[in-house]
Amino acid sequence: MTHTPAMLEGIRIADLTSVIFGPYCTEMLAELGADVVKVEAPSGDTLRILGRPAKTAGMGKLHMTINRGKRSVSWDLKTEQGRGKLRRLIGASDVFIHSVRGDAIRKLGFDYESVRSFAPEIVYVHCTGFDSARRDARL
Repeated sequence: MTHTPAMLEGIRIADLTSVIFGPYCTEMLAELGADVVKVEAPSGDTLRILGRPAKTAGMGKLHMTINRGKRSVSWDLKTEQGRGKLRRLIGASDVFIHSVRGDAIRKLGFDYESVRSFAPEIVYVHCTGFDSARRDARL
C-alpha cells in the first residue's frame, strides 16, 4: 500500500493562539496534516479552565477538542529565554500564527517586521476576533 501524504504534510506551524478563534484555525490545519506546535504561557491557555474536565485538571473538553493533533510547549515569553525559544521555533517553521493584541506582540518583539528580520520566508498570520484594526490604529 502506498502512502498518500496529507495536504499540509511537511508544513510546520508555530501557534501562539488562545481561546477559540486561533486554536480552531490551527486545529483545522493540523487535521490537514500540518505539524502544529502550540506555545502556551506557563499558566496555560485560558480555555483549559472552561468547562469541567473529564478527569484531569486543565484538560477541559473544549480545549481538548480544538487543540487535538498539536504538540504543545509552555514558555514564558516575558523572559529572554522564552522569547529565544519562540524565535528558534518560528525560524524552523513555515507559518507563524498568533492572536495576541498588536501592542502586546510588538512589546514581545514578534510583530510582522521583527519576525521578518529573522525569518524572511515566514507566512505571518495575525488573527483577531474583535475589531482590533480600529483599536490598533489608535495606538
